[in-house]
Amino acid sequence: MLMAAAIALVLGSYLKLSSNALKVAHRTFFARDANNLAEAGLEEAIYRLNLMASGTVAATAWSGWTLTGTNATYTLPSFNRNQNAVGVVKVYVAGYDGSDTTPTVYSQAVVTPFDGSPPIIKTLQISLVGSSATTGLGLVVLNTAELADSCFADSFNSNPSNSPTGPWLSYSSSIATTDLAVGILAGTATFGPTAKIYGNLYLGAGVTAPSSSKYTGTLTTNYSATYPLPTYPTTASVSQYYSVGSSLASTLPVSGHVPASDGRYYYFCSGETIKGISITAGKHVTIVGSGGTKLEDGVTIPSSSSCYIYMDGTLQLDSSGFSNSSWAGALRIYTSTTSECKIDDIKKTVACFYAPYAYLKIEKGGEFMGGLVVNKLKQSGGADYHYDKALSNAVSTPSLEATFSFDNQWYQGGSTYGLQGRFKIKNNSSAPITDWTLSFTWPSNIYYSWDGVLASHVGSQYVITNASWNGTIASGAEVTYGLLATATALDIYPTALSAPSGSSTNTLWAPSGSGTGGSAAYSVTNSLELQSAADRATVASLTGNFLR
Repeated sequence: MLMAAAIALVLGSYLKLSSNALKVAHRTFFARDANNLAEAGLEEAIYRLNLMASGTVAATAWSGWTLTGTNATYTLPSFNRNQNAVGVVKVYVAGYDGSDTTPTVYSQAVVTPFDGSPPIIKTLQISLVGSSATTGLGLVVLNTAELADSCFADSFNSNPSNSPTGPWLSYSSSIATTDLAVGILAGTATFGPTAKIYGNLYLGAGVTAPSSSKYTGTLTTNYSATYPLPTYPTTASVSQYYSVGSSLASTLPVSGHVPASDGRYYYFCSGETIKGISITAGKHVTIVGSGGTKLEDGVTIPSSSSCYIYMDGTLQLDSSGFSNSSWAGALRIYTSTTSECKIDDIKKTVACFYAPYAYLKIEKGGEFMGGLVVNKLKQSGGADYHYDKALSNAVSTPSLEATFSFDNQWYQGGSTYGLQGRFKIKNNSSAPITDWTLSFTWPSNIYYSWDGVLASHVGSQYVITNASWNGTIASGAEVTYGLLATATALDIYPTALSAPSGSSTNTLWAPSGSGTGGSAAYSVTNSLELQSAADRATVASLTGNFLR
């Protein structure tokens, strides 16, 4: 009897141990299974985001999801797993509509075992980023665009060999391309019956999309970008200049005048009407006008020359227009005016016009070849626009170039992330640059840095200057500025990087703007598995208990 009792006890313990081992094995299996199910939820969200990136409107891309504000939620159909277990997957997307350049996806899988034991919960979080957010728009309208009947916009490349000396090709239908990027950031977008954009269309929040027949490429909504005026040259910023009041000579440079150290001739004027001037062959002139200085007809530029005009007045062309034998980058016009500007009945205009506060009218036919950034635009009377892609090549290689990259990022807890990153500052010019300054906007908090001096930090605006040992950058060389910082999310990049001191506006027709949009496929850049109850509670609070 005693032996039978002992055997029963041993068998009972063995069966209990075996049962526990089986339950542990089951839970281990289901834990891995829950992770796979959660990944399926992530893939479902990425698929929807990529639909939007390819031009599908949000309502169609997220069909079947619950949309609230900028967030989207969805519960996948239940999964029948092995051994009668049931899996349920819930997905939450913050910034589904393109309002956030780095949308965040939370996917939670709950697997309930058949034996009544507690469910296994796996929650995954990823931050997403478009593989190539668009910033190089060829036509920028900050507030309201109107293309009347028979008007169209496309692109071409005046310098396919990317030679700094040309030759420059004039626009023709044989070299026209259909990859123009047009941004209309606010207001309305009005198109006549036969008006058309040959390329992609980027619309800001609240801008109603036109019929898909009005553009040949893709549509991106909720696009945003900044296009501030560049810093105008001053008498203190150049090594040689001439102040001429309101008496600008008709031929520039004036005989006997000498250029500044960058090879350009600088003329500062006030209250002037720039009209009927000729640039001498092989010379490069910069005119800086204040006190209502405006620009009218009759600027002549030989193929080997250039003229950059910075002013505060209007552009009014209604007679001979410009005679630019070079390319659009050779005639660059910047103005801070808020008044109406006009190009009226001019057969061909080859220039870059940067007027982020002005209303530009292009009327009575003709062609504009180059680059435009304006507040409002109206094309009428069959006027056409051709963006010169050679300008993008010029923008890509400023004389002093700053780029930022992450060395490492990590989750610190709560809503805080840590990061290590670095700026690389490269001298692309043919001469050494002495002393550099870098400014940028960034919500992250830099608490330690090296190889540079944090000269100023006000709000989210930073100013960095060189250290004592790396102030001079030789031609073709680069220096780095490293940092440690904290952030509230992953993959937040600095924006609005200014051209560092020492860089030359000679190679830039416009300052480097920062833009956001879903122009390319989304991919996983970080995955964080939230395992603890505290983490799950944090995620649940984001969703109104949706994931719970």
